[in-house]
Amino acid sequence: MEESKNGFVKKYMLLLFALCFATIFGMLLCYNLMTGVKKYPLSVGIAAVCALLLLLLKKRGPQIPEGACRFLTPVLLTVSAVRSFVLGFSLRTEYSSYTWDWVRIVTDCARCVTEEGTFPASYYAEYPNNRFICVLLTGFFRLVQKISPGISYDGLITASVFLSSLSVVLSVWILYAAVRVFAGEKEAFLFSVVSCLYTPLYLYATFAYTDTLSLPFISLGLLFFALFQKSAGEQQSGREAVCIALCGMCFGLGGEVKTMAFIYLIAVVITLLISEDRLPVKNLLILAAGAFLVIFLSGKMAGRMFPYSQEEYDRYRFPAEQWIFMSLNPDGSGGYNGDDVHLAENTENYEARKALCREMLKGRVSQLGLKGTLEKMFYTKQLRTWTNPALSGDDYIMREPMGKGFLRKLYGKKKKLHKKFMIGMEALHLLLLFGTMLSVFPSGNQRKETLLLRISLVGIFLFLSIWECNSRYLYIFIPALLITSSETLLFPRDAS
Repeated sequence: MEESKNGFVKKYMLLLFALCFATIFGMLLCYNLMTGVKKYPLSVGIAAVCALLLLLLKKRGPQIPEGACRFLTPVLLTVSAVRSFVLGFSLRTEYSSYTWDWVRIVTDCARCVTEEGTFPASYYAEYPNNRFICVLLTGFFRLVQKISPGISYDGLITASVFLSSLSVVLSVWILYAAVRVFAGEKEAFLFSVVSCLYTPLYLYATFAYTDTLSLPFISLGLLFFALFQKSAGEQQSGREAVCIALCGMCFGLGGEVKTMAFIYLIAVVITLLISEDRLPVKNLLILAAGAFLVIFLSGKMAGRMFPYSQEEYDRYRFPAEQWIFMSLNPDGSGGYNGDDVHLAENTENYEARKALCREMLKGRVSQLGLKGTLEKMFYTKQLRTWTNPALSGDDYIMREPMGKGFLRKLYGKKKKLHKKFMIGMEALHLLLLFGTMLSVFPSGNQRKETLLLRISLVGIFLFLSIWECNSRYLYIFIPALLITSSETLLFPRDAS
């Protein structure tokens, strides 16, 4: 009876996933048909032809010999690494501009190490989610300082580009290992081809920010979950316990760096609960213990670096309602709005700010009405989130002041060659969403290892329908998009 109930819940979750991505893909397709004809008329056609060819070729399975895969994969992973470092340093944006949070965090950390500077409460009490990344960056800068005594402030900033580029490289390599564990050598090779082609992954390599620095932890979490599933199948209880504990620790650390990464941790819990085995109390407890351990320790470390009083926190911190009401601004597209932030900042303390944000939230829901609110949540915000094939990387690398060069002209927004780049990226983006949508239907694969990826994509879809949205927030979900779409369009059907 319990197995039948879990099976029903699992089918319900997959149906929810299918509905979410049918909505996303439908809107994206309509968006391309309505506006893309003028911008990227070839994108839809290229995506359709490629999807048809891939589905036809997939029936025959991968035709590449396994020995060739072993030989070519290191080449692809090397190309991926070179691409990450080349784009990371070539697209480097000048750090003298406070156009977004990355600049403040990197410069504050470098200044703390070189000048024994402090972290202003006016920012870090307002954005407490950015505290742990400062712990990591200052730790890295101190390590660099020991290796190279006397390194300058500018040298540390350059080192941060190396760190972010390295984070992207490690993430790709770890994800390759994860796919190899749950799918096989040929499938891992095909994934490495897709990851090498997916440019948005590398556009952010220049920014040592929460997006790139959380990605290795997320990738490790996926690897340990794949090893956990494999150990469970082989009935190795000791190894199974270690893997699920490490999985919890990695996703916990990822969530401390980038809060939205906790969606992966929640997806693991749901995956364990709806598995067709008995209630996995032991595994859930071990997972939770691993996650809470690293969350507790990271909180202690951040507390030492940011010894603010409760009064300082209350003076600057924002309630959750701030980001929700801001996303419902009738004149906006669901993203960041400086006027709304300044409105909340001008209140005296946290309680007054919370009361104001609640009133603003009620007012905006009333102003929009039920229909307008739902339209804002599930149409306007989803277009902003999911219809940018570069995940806004083409915009962030163009923030002033910026450098020059051919690669910036190719990838940078509104540059001469940008349209040519976007034709290919739009087609690839459509392919990814199409493959991800198909992965939940009976014709697609149903590997247990990727169930959590599909659930995590449902999670980010629902979360960003409520919260402030930005296509950059999809960056840490690139592993889920690449693996689920590759599973459908490239990997052979799972015989199990």
